[in-house]
Amino acid sequence: MGATFGQDLRDRLRQLPICGIFGCGSLPAPLAHLAPSTWPLSSAPASTTSSPPLLRTNTPEANRPQTNSLGQPAWFPVPDIASKRVSPLPFRQRVIPKALDHGRPMWTSEYERIFQVTRLPDEEAMPLSAQTDLENRFTIAQVINAIEEQDAYRLVRYKNNPRHAANPAALEPLNWRVQLDRPGTHGEIVTIAQQCVYVGNKNFLSRRPRTVDVMTYLMEYDPDLAWGRMRFNSGKVPDVTIILACTKARPDIVKVMANHPSANFYLPDWAPVGQTPCPGLMLMDLISQTIAYNRGLAVTREKDSIERLRDRDQCARELIAVHQSRHRLEQEMLKRVLKHRLSRGEHEIKCMCRNMITYTVPLSQLQLTGL
Repeated sequence: MGATFGQDLRDRLRQLPICGIFGCGSLPAPLAHLAPSTWPLSSAPASTTSSPPLLRTNTPEANRPQTNSLGQPAWFPVPDIASKRVSPLPFRQRVIPKALDHGRPMWTSEYERIFQVTRLPDEEAMPLSAQTDLENRFTIAQVINAIEEQDAYRLVRYKNNPRHAANPAALEPLNWRVQLDRPGTHGEIVTIAQQCVYVGNKNFLSRRPRTVDVMTYLMEYDPDLAWGRMRFNSGKVPDVTIILACTKARPDIVKVMANHPSANFYLPDWAPVGQTPCPGLMLMDLISQTIAYNRGLAVTREKDSIERLRDRDQCARELIAVHQSRHRLEQEMLKRVLKHRLSRGEHEIKCMCRNMITYTVPLSQLQLTGL
Protein backbone atom coordinates (compact mmCIF):
# COMPACT_ATOMS: atom_id res chain seq x y z
CA MET A 1 0.00 0.00 0.00
CA GLY A 2 2.71 2.46 1.02
CA ALA A 3 4.95 1.67 -1.96
CA THR A 4 2.03 1.96 -4.38
CA PHE A 5 0.95 5.29 -2.89
CA GLY A 6 4.51 6.62 -3.01
CA GLN A 7 4.98 5.56 -6.62
CA ASP A 8 1.66 7.16 -7.56
CA LEU A 9 2.66 10.41 -5.81
CA ARG A 10 5.99 10.52 -7.66
CA ASP A 11 4.24 9.96 -10.96
CA ARG A 12 1.87 12.84 -10.26
CA LEU A 13 4.73 15.16 -9.30
CA ARG A 14 6.56 14.34 -12.52
CA GLN A 15 3.53 15.36 -14.53
CA LEU A 16 3.44 18.88 -13.06
CA PRO A 17 4.60 21.73 -15.37
CA ILE A 18 7.81 23.24 -14.09
CA CYS A 19 8.23 26.36 -16.22
CA GLY A 20 7.81 29.83 -14.76
CA ILE A 21 9.33 31.66 -11.84
CA PHE A 22 9.16 28.78 -9.39
CA GLY A 23 10.69 26.11 -11.64
CA CYS A 24 14.24 25.13 -10.78
CA GLY A 25 16.45 22.08 -10.67
CA SER A 26 15.93 18.90 -12.67
CA LEU A 27 13.51 16.01 -12.37
CA PRO A 28 14.61 12.42 -11.74
CA ALA A 29 13.14 11.18 -15.03
CA PRO A 30 12.39 12.89 -18.39
CA LEU A 31 8.92 14.20 -19.00
CA ALA A 32 6.90 13.45 -22.09
CA HIS A 33 4.07 15.97 -22.12
CA LEU A 34 2.94 18.86 -24.24
CA ALA A 35 4.03 22.44 -23.65
CA PRO A 36 2.33 23.95 -20.58
CA SER A 37 -0.48 26.31 -21.40
CA THR A 38 1.14 29.03 -19.27
CA TRP A 39 4.03 29.45 -21.72
CA PRO A 40 3.46 31.74 -24.76
CA LEU A 41 2.71 29.66 -27.81
CA SER A 42 4.58 32.10 -30.01
CA SER A 43 7.86 30.95 -28.43
CA ALA A 44 7.48 27.48 -29.98
CA PRO A 45 7.91 26.78 -33.70
CA ALA A 46 4.79 27.37 -35.78
CA SER A 47 4.71 23.78 -36.99
CA THR A 48 4.64 22.46 -33.44
CA THR A 49 2.19 24.75 -31.66
CA SER A 50 -0.65 22.27 -32.00
CA SER A 51 1.16 18.95 -31.42
CA PRO A 52 4.69 17.72 -30.72
CA PRO A 53 6.81 16.75 -33.73
CA LEU A 54 6.57 13.17 -34.94
CA LEU A 55 10.07 11.79 -35.46
CA ARG A 56 10.70 8.80 -37.71
CA THR A 57 12.57 5.83 -36.26
CA ASN A 58 16.00 4.71 -37.40
CA THR A 59 16.97 8.29 -38.31
CA PRO A 60 19.61 10.63 -36.79
CA GLU A 61 16.80 12.81 -35.42
CA ALA A 62 15.32 9.90 -33.50
CA ASN A 63 18.65 9.10 -31.84
CA ARG A 64 19.13 12.63 -30.43
CA PRO A 65 17.85 13.47 -26.92
CA GLN A 66 14.18 14.39 -27.13
CA THR A 67 14.10 16.32 -23.81
CA ASN A 68 15.86 19.43 -22.62
CA SER A 69 17.56 20.07 -19.29
CA LEU A 70 14.20 20.54 -17.60
CA GLY A 71 12.81 17.23 -18.82
CA GLN A 72 10.54 18.86 -21.39
CA PRO A 73 10.44 18.18 -25.17
CA ALA A 74 13.65 19.24 -26.90
CA TRP A 75 11.88 21.85 -29.04
CA PHE A 76 10.44 23.50 -25.95
CA PRO A 77 12.39 26.66 -24.95
CA VAL A 78 14.19 26.59 -21.60
CA PRO A 79 12.86 29.47 -19.45
CA ASP A 80 15.32 31.96 -18.01
CA ILE A 81 14.69 31.10 -14.38
CA ALA A 82 17.25 33.50 -12.94
CA SER A 83 15.54 36.53 -14.48
CA LYS A 84 12.05 35.48 -13.32
CA ARG A 85 12.59 35.31 -9.57
CA VAL A 86 10.13 37.25 -7.50
CA SER A 87 11.56 40.32 -5.78
CA PRO A 88 9.96 42.24 -2.91
CA LEU A 89 10.84 45.50 -4.69
CA PRO A 90 9.85 46.63 -8.19
CA PHE A 91 12.57 46.73 -10.82
CA ARG A 92 12.80 50.51 -10.76
CA GLN A 93 13.49 50.41 -7.02
CA ARG A 94 16.04 47.58 -7.09
CA VAL A 95 18.16 48.97 -9.92
CA ILE A 96 19.93 52.25 -9.17
CA PRO A 97 20.35 54.22 -12.42
CA LYS A 98 23.44 56.24 -13.14
CA ALA A 99 23.25 59.92 -12.38
CA LEU A 100 23.43 62.38 -15.26
CA ASP A 101 26.90 63.81 -15.71
CA HIS A 102 25.58 67.35 -15.76
CA GLY A 103 26.25 70.11 -13.31
CA ARG A 104 29.03 71.17 -11.00
CA PRO A 105 29.80 70.31 -7.37
CA MET A 106 29.43 72.95 -4.71
CA TRP A 107 32.29 75.39 -4.51
CA THR A 108 34.46 75.89 -1.45
CA SER A 109 32.64 79.08 -0.50
CA GLU A 110 29.29 77.26 -0.64
CA TYR A 111 30.71 74.33 1.34
CA GLU A 112 31.99 76.65 4.06
CA ARG A 113 28.68 78.49 4.22
CA ILE A 114 26.62 75.31 4.59
CA PHE A 115 28.79 73.63 7.24
CA GLN A 116 30.04 76.88 8.87
CA VAL A 117 33.70 75.83 8.70
CA THR A 118 36.88 77.23 7.20
CA ARG A 119 40.25 75.83 6.21
CA LEU A 120 41.96 77.70 9.04
CA PRO A 121 43.53 75.75 11.94
CA ASP A 122 41.07 77.41 14.30
CA GLU A 123 38.02 75.14 14.38
CA GLU A 124 35.89 77.91 15.86
CA ALA A 125 36.57 80.20 12.91
CA MET A 126 33.57 80.81 10.70
CA PRO A 127 33.30 82.34 7.23
CA LEU A 128 31.67 85.74 6.89
CA SER A 129 28.76 84.30 4.92
CA ALA A 130 27.95 81.86 7.73
CA GLN A 131 28.18 84.66 10.30
CA THR A 132 25.70 86.69 8.26
CA ASP A 133 23.35 83.70 8.13
CA LEU A 134 23.50 83.39 11.92
CA GLU A 135 22.80 87.09 12.36
CA ASN A 136 19.78 86.81 10.09
CA ARG A 137 18.75 83.54 11.79
CA PHE A 138 18.60 81.63 8.52
CA THR A 139 17.67 77.98 8.69
CA ILE A 140 19.57 75.41 6.63
CA ALA A 141 16.69 75.35 4.14
CA GLN A 142 16.94 79.11 3.67
CA VAL A 143 20.72 78.89 3.25
CA ILE A 144 20.51 76.20 0.57
CA ASN A 145 17.70 78.04 -1.23
CA ALA A 146 19.80 81.23 -1.18
CA ILE A 147 22.76 79.35 -2.68
CA GLU A 148 20.56 77.92 -5.44
CA GLU A 149 19.07 81.34 -6.21
CA GLN A 150 22.53 82.89 -6.45
CA ASP A 151 23.66 80.12 -8.78
CA ALA A 152 20.60 80.65 -11.01
CA TYR A 153 21.36 84.36 -11.15
CA ARG A 154 24.99 83.58 -12.03
CA LEU A 155 23.89 81.38 -14.94
CA VAL A 156 21.75 84.20 -16.35
CA ARG A 157 24.67 86.62 -16.18
CA TYR A 158 27.11 84.15 -17.75
CA LYS A 159 24.75 83.29 -20.61
CA ASN A 160 24.45 86.99 -21.48
CA ASN A 161 28.23 87.44 -21.36
CA PRO A 162 29.98 86.40 -24.60
CA ARG A 163 33.18 85.57 -22.75
CA HIS A 164 31.46 83.02 -20.48
CA ALA A 165 28.92 81.82 -23.04
CA ALA A 166 31.72 80.12 -25.01
CA ASN A 167 32.84 78.16 -21.92
CA PRO A 168 30.53 75.16 -21.31
CA ALA A 169 32.00 74.50 -17.86
CA ALA A 170 31.00 77.98 -16.68
CA LEU A 171 27.38 77.35 -17.66
CA GLU A 172 26.93 74.19 -15.59
CA PRO A 173 24.33 74.59 -12.84
CA LEU A 174 24.86 73.55 -9.25
CA ASN A 175 24.13 69.84 -8.74
CA TRP A 176 24.18 68.50 -5.19
CA ARG A 177 24.53 64.93 -6.46
CA VAL A 178 27.86 65.52 -8.18
CA GLN A 179 30.86 64.09 -6.31
CA LEU A 180 32.94 66.70 -4.54
CA ASP A 181 36.36 65.82 -5.97
CA ARG A 182 37.93 64.58 -9.17
CA PRO A 183 38.33 60.89 -10.06
CA GLY A 184 41.22 59.09 -8.44
CA THR A 185 40.74 60.77 -5.07
CA HIS A 186 38.66 59.87 -2.06
CA GLY A 187 36.24 62.65 -2.91
CA GLU A 188 35.10 60.89 -6.08
CA ILE A 189 32.57 58.90 -4.02
CA VAL A 190 31.68 61.67 -1.55
CA THR A 191 28.68 63.99 -1.73
CA ILE A 192 27.20 66.50 0.67
CA ALA A 193 25.51 63.61 2.52
CA GLN A 194 28.80 61.87 3.34
CA GLN A 195 30.30 65.21 4.34
CA CYS A 196 27.64 65.42 7.06
CA VAL A 197 29.44 62.46 8.66
CA TYR A 198 33.01 63.61 8.06
CA VAL A 199 32.44 67.14 9.38
CA GLY A 200 32.35 66.58 13.13
CA ASN A 201 33.96 63.15 12.97
CA LYS A 202 37.23 63.89 14.81
CA ASN A 203 37.46 67.60 14.08
CA PHE A 204 34.88 70.38 14.19
CA LEU A 205 32.94 68.66 16.97
CA SER A 206 31.08 71.89 17.65
CA ARG A 207 29.58 71.69 14.14
CA ARG A 208 27.79 68.39 14.76
CA PRO A 209 24.37 70.00 15.32
CA ARG A 210 24.81 71.80 12.00
CA THR A 211 25.51 68.54 10.15
CA VAL A 212 22.37 67.01 11.69
CA ASP A 213 20.33 69.93 10.34
CA VAL A 214 21.82 69.45 6.87
CA MET A 215 21.08 65.71 6.96
CA THR A 216 17.49 66.34 8.07
CA TYR A 217 17.01 68.72 5.15
CA LEU A 218 18.42 66.20 2.66
CA MET A 219 16.16 63.40 3.90
CA GLU A 220 13.14 65.62 3.42
CA TYR A 221 13.94 66.86 -0.09
CA ASP A 222 16.25 64.18 -1.59
CA PRO A 223 16.20 60.96 0.45
CA ASP A 224 18.13 58.99 -2.21
CA LEU A 225 21.01 61.44 -1.88
CA ALA A 226 20.77 61.45 1.92
CA TRP A 227 20.87 57.64 2.26
CA GLY A 228 23.47 57.15 -0.47
CA ARG A 229 21.17 55.31 -2.86
CA MET A 230 22.67 56.61 -6.08
CA ARG A 231 25.26 55.79 -8.71
CA PHE A 232 27.67 58.27 -10.24
CA ASN A 233 28.12 58.52 -13.98
CA SER A 234 31.47 56.73 -13.56
CA GLY A 235 29.59 53.67 -12.28
CA LYS A 236 30.86 53.99 -8.70
CA VAL A 237 28.52 54.33 -5.74
CA PRO A 238 28.95 56.44 -2.59
CA ASP A 239 29.21 54.97 0.87
CA VAL A 240 25.81 54.27 2.42
CA THR A 241 25.50 57.19 4.80
CA ILE A 242 24.17 55.41 7.88
CA ILE A 243 26.79 52.65 7.58
CA LEU A 244 29.47 55.33 7.36
CA ALA A 245 27.96 57.07 10.40
CA CYS A 246 28.16 53.84 12.43
CA THR A 247 31.76 53.32 11.36
CA LYS A 248 32.73 56.89 12.26
CA ALA A 249 30.83 56.75 15.58
CA ARG A 250 28.23 59.44 14.83
CA PRO A 251 25.20 58.53 16.99
CA ASP A 252 23.55 61.88 16.26
CA ILE A 253 23.46 61.15 12.53
CA VAL A 254 22.35 57.55 13.12
CA LYS A 255 19.51 58.67 15.38
CA VAL A 256 18.08 61.24 13.00
CA MET A 257 18.29 58.86 10.02
CA ALA A 258 16.98 55.71 11.73
CA ASN A 259 13.98 57.53 13.19
CA HIS A 260 13.04 59.34 9.99
CA PRO A 261 9.91 58.04 8.19
CA SER A 262 12.01 57.25 5.11
CA ALA A 263 13.84 54.57 7.12
CA ASN A 264 10.85 52.27 6.66
CA PHE A 265 11.93 51.90 3.03
CA TYR A 266 15.68 52.54 3.01
CA LEU A 267 16.44 50.58 6.21
CA PRO A 268 14.55 47.25 6.07
CA ASP A 269 14.97 44.68 8.82
CA TRP A 270 16.07 42.10 6.27
CA ALA A 271 15.96 41.58 2.52
CA PRO A 272 17.35 39.01 0.05
CA VAL A 273 20.90 39.59 -1.14
CA GLY A 274 21.01 42.17 -3.92
CA GLN A 275 17.46 43.36 -3.32
CA THR A 276 17.98 45.99 -0.63
CA PRO A 277 17.13 49.61 -1.52
CA CYS A 278 20.66 50.68 -0.53
CA PRO A 279 23.55 48.32 -1.34
CA GLY A 280 24.01 45.92 1.57
CA LEU A 281 21.91 47.92 4.05
CA MET A 282 19.79 45.84 6.44
CA LEU A 283 18.97 46.76 10.01
CA MET A 284 19.82 43.36 11.52
CA ASP A 285 23.18 43.18 9.75
CA LEU A 286 24.03 46.78 10.58
CA ILE A 287 23.45 46.17 14.28
CA SER A 288 25.60 43.03 14.40
CA GLN A 289 28.36 44.55 12.25
CA THR A 290 28.51 47.71 14.35
CA ILE A 291 28.85 45.74 17.59
CA ALA A 292 31.40 43.34 16.11
CA TYR A 293 33.48 46.20 14.72
CA ASN A 294 33.38 48.07 18.02
CA ARG A 295 34.57 44.97 19.89
CA GLY A 296 37.22 44.00 17.33
CA LEU A 297 38.95 46.17 14.74
CA ALA A 298 38.02 49.44 16.42
CA VAL A 299 40.12 48.35 19.40
CA THR A 300 42.91 46.33 17.80
CA ARG A 301 43.48 48.26 14.55
CA GLU A 302 41.96 51.73 14.91
CA LYS A 303 42.94 52.18 18.58
CA ASP A 304 39.80 54.22 19.22
CA SER A 305 39.42 56.07 22.47
CA ILE A 306 36.98 55.06 25.16
CA GLU A 307 34.71 57.97 24.28
CA ARG A 308 34.63 56.98 20.62
CA LEU A 309 33.80 53.37 21.53
CA ARG A 310 30.95 54.61 23.67
CA ASP A 311 29.64 56.70 20.79
CA ARG A 312 29.67 53.66 18.53
CA ASP A 313 27.84 51.64 21.16
CA GLN A 314 25.27 54.42 21.22
CA CYS A 315 24.88 54.00 17.45
CA ALA A 316 24.02 50.33 18.04
CA ARG A 317 21.56 51.28 20.78
CA GLU A 318 19.78 53.70 18.45
CA LEU A 319 19.43 50.97 15.83
CA ILE A 320 18.23 48.44 18.41
CA ALA A 321 15.63 50.95 19.61
CA VAL A 322 14.32 51.23 16.04
CA HIS A 323 14.04 47.44 15.75
CA GLN A 324 12.26 47.25 19.11
CA SER A 325 9.78 49.94 18.09
CA ARG A 326 8.94 47.94 14.97
CA HIS A 327 8.50 44.57 16.67
CA ARG A 328 7.80 45.30 20.33
CA LEU A 329 4.11 44.43 20.05
CA GLU A 330 4.89 41.17 18.25
CA GLN A 331 7.29 40.20 21.02
CA GLU A 332 4.63 40.96 23.63
CA MET A 333 2.02 38.93 21.76
CA LEU A 334 4.40 35.98 21.62
CA LYS A 335 4.89 36.11 25.39
CA ARG A 336 1.14 36.22 26.01
CA VAL A 337 0.44 33.29 23.70
CA LEU A 338 3.13 31.11 25.24
CA LYS A 339 2.03 32.01 28.74
CA HIS A 340 -1.56 31.10 27.94
CA ARG A 341 -0.72 27.86 26.10
CA LEU A 342 2.05 26.55 28.34
CA SER A 343 0.81 27.80 31.71
CA ARG A 344 4.33 28.67 32.83
CA GLY A 345 5.63 31.38 35.13
CA GLU A 346 6.49 34.89 34.03
CA HIS A 347 10.26 34.41 34.42
CA GLU A 348 10.25 31.13 32.52
CA ILE A 349 8.25 32.61 29.64
CA LYS A 350 10.58 35.61 29.54
CA CYS A 351 13.61 33.33 29.20
CA MET A 352 11.92 31.35 26.45
CA CYS A 353 11.11 34.51 24.45
CA ARG A 354 14.54 36.06 24.90
CA ASN A 355 15.59 37.79 21.65
CA MET A 356 12.98 35.72 19.83
CA ILE A 357 11.51 38.49 17.65
CA THR A 358 13.32 41.61 18.79
CA TYR A 359 16.12 42.51 21.17
CA THR A 360 15.25 42.03 24.84
CA VAL A 361 18.67 42.00 26.54
CA PRO A 362 21.07 44.89 27.18
CA LEU A 363 23.74 45.70 24.63
CA SER A 364 26.51 44.40 26.87
CA GLN A 365 24.98 40.90 26.76
CA LEU A 366 24.43 40.72 23.01
CA GLN A 367 27.98 39.62 22.33
CA LEU A 368 27.37 36.61 24.63
CA THR A 369 24.06 35.61 23.04
CA GLY A 370 25.36 35.56 19.48
CA LEU A 371 23.05 38.44 18.44
